Amino acid sequence: SGCDIVQFSAPFYYVAEDEGELHVDLMRLGRLKGEATVFWETIDASAVAGVNYTASSGMARFGDREHMVSISVPIIESDSWAPTLEFKLKLSQPTNCELGLFLYIVRVKLIDNDLF
Repeated sequence: SGCDIVQFSAPFYYVAEDEGELHVDLMRLGRLKGEATVFWETIDASAVAGVNYTASSGMARFGDREHMVSISVPIIESDSWAPTLEFKLKLSQPTNCELGLFLYIVRVKLIDNDLF
């Protein structure tokens, strides 16, 4: 179709609970002409918003010729041990672009740093 593709840069991301924030890159592939936007959001899995991370969402904007945009999600540290938990990040509502076939939804592994 000739449209640029926007997607996450990897299928999995890892963040330690004590890092405080997860940073994720979105990639834009194609001609990079004009502005492109996508909506992004967190989705609970075994990790729960408000307990393990802060529910987050927003509009990621790529300027003309811009191929990478970073988003961030605050991570909540707990004092008690937990197994590795995960939540998802999802892209939707593309404007002036299309979403990648597979990397429009990815998993984030939340690694606990407490001893049990």
